[in-house]
This record gives sequence, structure tokens and C-alpha cells, in this order.
Amino acid sequence: MIRLMTENDADIFKGLLLKAIIDTPTCFVANYDEEFLRPEREICNTIRPTDSQCLFGKFNGPALLGMVGLRRQQLHQSRHKACIWGLFVEPVHRGTGIGRHLLNTVISRARSQGVLQIHLCVNADNRKAKNLYTSSGFERYGIEPRALYAGSQFYDDEYFILRLDHDVSIQR
Repeated sequence: MIRLMTENDADIFKGLLLKAIIDTPTCFVANYDEEFLRPEREICNTIRPTDSQCLFGKFNGPALLGMVGLRRQQLHQSRHKACIWGLFVEPVHRGTGIGRHLLNTVISRARSQGVLQIHLCVNADNRKAKNLYTSSGFERYGIEPRALYAGSQFYDDEYFILRLDHDVSIQR
């Protein structure tokens, strides 16, 4: 079951996030120690559903198998944009369609809120994630060289966009 996560899920979210950082440390800006020490109130603020943010989790009973977040811009002239963040699926459950279902869920949420374009960034070396995004209609529009410095090595980020308004006329 995929459902909207709340502050009540803070512990399970933090647990999966720490696993994600261990699994793919070059896909997260925060390192393990920084995230481990992050106060609970900050975690609750990160996952608390509001008009401008939400986090979805794929659950099997009480177990969190995957997650994805959506953060919408708040200022009037940029409210047409949202950003996907933190898409992660437990390694043992990869290849089962969970990532695609999470991505489709968050795209549907964005559409229902009137979002016209979704942005995301991904480590340039993460081919599986890039394949998921491009097969879902995202287009690459840029690259940030040396976006992350981890383990005495630089990593590039690639930026993607999904336009949701191709067949919608925008009225002002």
C-alpha cells in the first residue's frame, strides 16, 4: 500500500533514510552522521503534509519499503513548479515496480494540485534512476558539475523536468 506519510512516521522515515544514505551515499547531500543527528522536530517538519509538501511511502504492513517526496514552490510566480526528492526503494525490493508506483503517485499528486512542471536532480552516475525518470517522460535539461563532494571525489548532478501542461492552456 502506498500512503501519505505523517509526523507519526518520523522514526520509520529516518530509519529508511539512514539505510538509503548507507546504500547510495553519493545520492544524498547529507551524510549519515548529519542525518543521524538531525533533531526529531526537523524530521517531522520534513515529512508533515502541507499545501506545499508531502511524502509518500510504500508499506508492507508496518515495513516501509520505499518513499518519495514532493515539494511545491510557495511564492505566487513559481507555484507552477514542484520538486521530487528522496525517491528510494529498499535494495531487496528494487525491480518490482515500487519506484515507478511511487513516482506515478507523486506525479498524480502534483497534477491534482495544479502543478505544471516537476523538477528533480539525480547523481549523473545513477543510470537506473535516470532510466526510470526518462521512461516516465522526464527530460534532462542541465548538469551541475561537481555538485557533490564525497569520499574525496566529486560527483555531477543531472537536472530533469516533466512538463504536465502540454495539452493545457494556461490562463492568467
